[in-house]
Amino acid sequence: MTVTVRSLTSGCKIEDESRAVSFRLNAAGHWSTFRSGGNFYRRCVDGRIVRGAAAESLDAQQTSNIYQQAYQSLQALNTDEPLVQKSCEYSPEYYLRLGQQYFNVYHEPVSILPPDRYADLVVQPAKGCPNRQCSFCIFYKDKPYSVLNKEQLQQHLTGLKTLFAEAVLNRQGVFLGSANSMALSQRRLRESLQMIQQSFGSFKRGVATFADPDFSAKRTAADWQELYDLGLRHVVIGLETGWGVLRAKLGKSDQLDKVEAMIAATRFANISVGLTLLTGITEINEQQENAQITLQFLQRQLLDRRDMIYLSPLQQHGLVSAQADSELKLLSDTLKPHIKAKVVHYQMQRFNYYA
Repeated sequence: MTVTVRSLTSGCKIEDESRAVSFRLNAAGHWSTFRSGGNFYRRCVDGRIVRGAAAESLDAQQTSNIYQQAYQSLQALNTDEPLVQKSCEYSPEYYLRLGQQYFNVYHEPVSILPPDRYADLVVQPAKGCPNRQCSFCIFYKDKPYSVLNKEQLQQHLTGLKTLFAEAVLNRQGVFLGSANSMALSQRRLRESLQMIQQSFGSFKRGVATFADPDFSAKRTAADWQELYDLGLRHVVIGLETGWGVLRAKLGKSDQLDKVEAMIAATRFANISVGLTLLTGITEINEQQENAQITLQFLQRQLLDRRDMIYLSPLQQHGLVSAQADSELKLLSDTLKPHIKAKVVHYQMQRFNYYA
């Protein structure tokens, strides 16, 4: 029996070629991925298991069966690797209890992250959304905005330390939830970032957050610099379109001056920006006009290679229409030759908060 163990930055990968089994273990010894034969499974922080490239979510019985199968496969590995030995201590029941802790620690589900921040540790100093008027939103319409006080945030951070344990070392950055942590006052946001540093230290990719400039606290250049000094490195703004008239139809302001001001402020503080653009929101005969107006807006922002443009196809009943796909291609082809920011596909329907 040939078992290969390859050390990773935080954890290891184990392969047993004779049984067509492999695992990826995190720094806590928890398995995060499991391959058995032709099936590939990923574990989510909330205890769910998804299968294959399509991330098909398994039902409760299937999930229990895979936890049992993974446990037996780990027990059968012939290796003295300490992390593998540690992983053998975790029973299927342990993983189910760990998944239940997620619901105790997070005040609301981790619904979405930008595609380049999937490996972040999500911290929620606030919950809900201060706007809740976006016609396309499927995450926050029924979730009023509220801010955790200092004691509540400390309880949340303590819970995260228990939930992730050593596996926090596998997280590359921190993402502040939920919909708009920039709505926090400067004092509250400063306090939150300081408490996160005290609890977890610094992260390689720093801190990122969603932001809605129309529902964010006013900040001076000195305030933004202070946030940079406390680890803020990336701000993701829901632009949706650079066409004000169309933006208003989506439940957002038709005035883009606050968006431009926030982009300028973040850039001055050396904080990169991400801008989400929706596709499938315009009639076919208006798609070209929307693409050109949006391009002109983005060109005025002088984005650079650290910045991101996220193209997100609008979903209807969980499905992406052909119209949304065609507009995504049009926007991608229109933007890429003319702006320095990286343009990427944002597949919200495939998001899972992976362990």
